[in-house]
Amino acid sequence: MNGAGSTRGRARFALRAIVLLLAVTASCALLAVLGSQLRQRFDVTATRQHRLAPATKAVVEALDQPVELVIAADFATLDRATRERAADVLDRFAAASPKLRVTTIDTTNLAGLAAFDALLVRLADRDRPAIDRHLAALRAAADQAEIAATALAGVSERLAKVRDAIRAAGTALPNGPELARYWEGQSAAGRILTDELRAAARAARETLSKNADPLPIPDLDLATRQLRIPISKLASELTTLNTAVDTFARQSAPPAMPQPARDEAAEVGAILPPLRDTLARAAITLERLGLPPIVGAARVIQRTRAGLVIGAPAAPGESGVTTPPAGLAAIDLDDLLPLPGPDGSVDLRGRAEEVIAAGLARFTNEVRPLVVFTHAASQRLGADLGPLRRTAERLSLRGIDSAEWAVALDEQPPPAATPKDARPVVFATISIEITSPDSALRMGRLAKAVKGLVDTGRPVLLSVNPSSLPGVGAPDPMADFLPALGVVADSGRPLLEEIPIPGSARRNVATDVLFADPLPALGTNAIASAIAGLNTVFPWAIPLRIKNVPEGISATPVVEWPAAPGRWAESQWQALRQTPPARREAASDLPALDSPGDDAGGPGPWTIAVAIERDGQRLDPPRQQPQRLVVVGSNGWFFDSLTQIATVVDGRPRLETPGNTELLAACVAWLAGREGMIARGPTTQAAPTIPNLTDGQIAALRWVLIAALPMAVLLAGVLVRWWRG
Repeated sequence: MNGAGSTRGRARFALRAIVLLLAVTASCALLAVLGSQLRQRFDVTATRQHRLAPATKAVVEALDQPVELVIAADFATLDRATRERAADVLDRFAAASPKLRVTTIDTTNLAGLAAFDALLVRLADRDRPAIDRHLAALRAAADQAEIAATALAGVSERLAKVRDAIRAAGTALPNGPELARYWEGQSAAGRILTDELRAAARAARETLSKNADPLPIPDLDLATRQLRIPISKLASELTTLNTAVDTFARQSAPPAMPQPARDEAAEVGAILPPLRDTLARAAITLERLGLPPIVGAARVIQRTRAGLVIGAPAAPGESGVTTPPAGLAAIDLDDLLPLPGPDGSVDLRGRAEEVIAAGLARFTNEVRPLVVFTHAASQRLGADLGPLRRTAERLSLRGIDSAEWAVALDEQPPPAATPKDARPVVFATISIEITSPDSALRMGRLAKAVKGLVDTGRPVLLSVNPSSLPGVGAPDPMADFLPALGVVADSGRPLLEEIPIPGSARRNVATDVLFADPLPALGTNAIASAIAGLNTVFPWAIPLRIKNVPEGISATPVVEWPAAPGRWAESQWQALRQTPPARREAASDLPALDSPGDDAGGPGPWTIAVAIERDGQRLDPPRQQPQRLVVVGSNGWFFDSLTQIATVVDGRPRLETPGNTELLAACVAWLAGREGMIARGPTTQAAPTIPNLTDGQIAALRWVLIAALPMAVLLAGVLVRWWRG
């Protein structure tokens, strides 16, 4: 009996074990199936590096059509870290929206190469109508160039006859030799231009006769340039030549020109105007000839490498040119799949995410805001905006375009800033130091331009620079109109902070207001939340005061600096401004809170930035939408010299002051009425957003590990004992 009972016991135990094993196996299989169909990722990293940034999510959610993201590359040539980084970024996008489909093509093998070629053929087929129109226009332009070259050859021959007629007159013309040489030169120039025009037509036809590898279509961009440049040049040359010929043919004052020469010149004068007009029209047609989307993308498509965002084909406009948004956008793979840097900084997920988001942004219905950097420098910043180049690039990747207005050179804003359509335009000011009569004059022009913008209701981001004028009893022209808006800028007293030097009785003075801790919520303004917890620097900050706000205007603090011992507004600061930071520790005459003109700030806090909103009905003329302004008590806080400072941490470049770019983007978005754009970008997300533990939190965690866990085990034992009786 005992043997049989023991056998039955073992059988029951084995059956239970088998059932348990099957149940666990079935549960694992069920979880695997659910995980493949209902994917959910949890990111617990401090930098949130495994999730899309809020700004990127906003772009993906705004897609108004199905979009395909295609990445084709020779992945075998990439290092493992780059491959993993690219796969992680693409997986995040693939899971972000049902409207977004991600396709990767590995061109390492023959199958991948075939898929890449099939992709290019598919794109060419969908753009075929636009490609055919472009080909027809280029062939017609080449024919016109040939016809014009033939006509120009005849003009050159007639100019040679003018030369011969002048030579035949001999000494009857005092300046005959000089005139003969002039028309000989014009005839030779005509022959050269004829040859150039014919060569351009031949080169364009040759370009159109073969495909541009790797695309299955000719290089339409190259053919357009081959024709447009010589045709435009010839049209300009013919305008000058026609003026000279007409003057010569009409000359009647002595000494009289030989009649045969005047007759030949008159014949040339009859030929040139229609020939010039024909070429001018051809040049304008070529300039306005919009390239098919695949041709624009071809600039970044290399053999076996491409990053493309494919949407629905764009509809042709009235002139047959596709109108935005185009159905195809290209991504630079050097940004998406960069090589490791010499310092080991290989993790550029944020940059890759920004580049993809910028390509996706073309397939939303949102009109891109424009920020116009308004300054009083004696020369323009340049096409790349000089000291703002990287900042402008970051704004572009966030869906914001940039331009400049040099008020010292141009009385009016650039044409793109004219309020003629639904595009929001924001003016961001850059102040200058007054060091000479010329700089004072330019500063006056800037102040006049800014005041005009404010008076006409335009949105303005005003950066106020410290000024020596209030110290001598003169108003600061960049701030004297602010009290009418309920804000007073104390530009004559910048904020300073005393920094003790460890182990020494000496001290230093900091002139940059730095936020390294999470900012408190300030009212309901959305700008403040964009920089909460991000390092943000305001060089030579000045305090702002919200005071006597008129009816119909609201003024809300955006950034505040807590008052503390060693922080004050200094009235005697000019000498410190001239002292380089590296020499301040050794200086013996550093400013201190010891002058009657200084301000300790009282209970504080110091206000650094203010958002202003004015009722549109109080503007002249009245309007429905309110006017918005943001005043920041600092100048140059969005320059590349501050926004691009980075260090490498754990193999990843991390911006030291990510809040500066975020604040600029948030201010522009709020001023443009696009609160939905106020969200952190992926590059900023590389900064840790989980704050350091406080001493109290660390102590509590230690007690949990030391006492709570053993107590939990003891309690579990007591419960088990009680359950078993």
